[in-house]
Amino acid sequence: MENKCALCNGKLRDKIVDYKIYEKSIGKFRAFVCNSYGEEWFDEEISRKIERKSNFQFF
Repeated sequence: MENKCALCNGKLRDKIVDYKIYEKSIGKFRAFVCNSYGEEWFDEEISRKIERKSNFQFF
């Protein structure tokens, strides 16, 4: 993933974040976080993991 935020060109930091849906934690995942305003970006593999885990917990 590129080192710059696609929305503001801020620098992205590699970080582990707690991903929540409706205030319920789905788990901790690797994300690229914008240092300007905190937007979280996930790569394709992590996005699939989040989707599988959230479908399991909510459906």
